[in-house]
Amino acid sequence: MNIREDVVDRFVDLLMSDRAEYEDRLDYYEINFNSAIATARQDASNRHWTHENRSDELGSGEMEVSEWVEAAAGNYNPFDADELDKKNYRLLLDDAIDSLPEFQRRIVEMLRQEIPIESIDPLVDSISKVLGRTEKTIRTHRDKAFVSLKMRLECKGRI
Repeated sequence: MNIREDVVDRFVDLLMSDRAEYEDRLDYYEINFNSAIATARQDASNRHWTHENRSDELGSGEMEVSEWVEAAAGNYNPFDADELDKKNYRLLLDDAIDSLPEFQRRIVEMLRQEIPIESIDPLVDSISKVLGRTEKTIRTHRDKAFVSLKMRLECKGRI
């Protein structure tokens, strides 16, 4: 299921970026759709297999978010109070959140409920405790989710 969601999510991201401006990576799908989907499925399978079978924790150094993600996300906050006051924006945001991969969707929903990413207090639930991942991993997936939300909302003409 995760592999299917990954393939669909990457394809939707390509379609959304193609709507904003010409995306040449989509040309292969136009010419050879079945092979392109099979390749995307194999790539997703390899990524998930690697992730699921990882035995070592990443080093304690700061995990760097790619420059592309940082530039695309910027200071974007999908939960901006001014925007949330608009009913149409809330509906579009809910649809965009529903289209995220499961892990990113869970992070965004917890952020929406103002659950902290990390907490020093052992009695306070945090996103990293609930999901069993490091703070850096949560922040990386949050940034990727925010980029996807921003792209999807831009395509809908909301931001």
